[in-house]
Amino acid sequence: MRYEEFKEEHDSGTPANNTDEMSCDVPTVVVQYAFQYTDMGNCPPSSKNDPLDPISVTIPANGAALRVIEASVDVSRDYRFTATYFGSTLGFFIDSINGTSSSNPCFWFFYVQTPESPNPVLSNLGVSNYNIPESGYVIFMRFEKSNEVDAASAFALQSKMYLLGLLVMLLMV
Repeated sequence: MRYEEFKEEHDSGTPANNTDEMSCDVPTVVVQYAFQYTDMGNCPPSSKNDPLDPISVTIPANGAALRVIEASVDVSRDYRFTATYFGSTLGFFIDSINGTSSSNPCFWFFYVQTPESPNPVLSNLGVSNYNIPESGYVIFMRFEKSNEVDAASAFALQSKMYLLGLLVMLLMV
């Protein structure tokens, strides 16, 4: 299911970035968002898709990282993305950002920089399943060459990371 179809079907009516319209009793967090291209040889981006400056967006506390990407579109028309929904367990796979599509061997990877970490780290969860608990996080989508053979393998890797994250959460309970 494409992102736009999912949003129409499941839209809760809660604005992603307009704090004036959010209920006063809903805690919010401020998050930085940016997308980047890495120097990877086989995946040159087109010159029209140069990375934009990071922007700040406001989302509900503990909201999924996907809400940050959605809110970026509301803040700036320079940000665009497409995604495919793979059910509630796996969530969304980011297909393209600003016209640059994931295609073997290059994909959009999701990185997180927490307030405590000096550098962004590849997330072990997807954008639908990574919740942001507090302000100060920076979300990066990086277009990189995958070590995997194809998109199915990259998605399988993302699924394995999600299941590993669930297992860790269950062990913590």
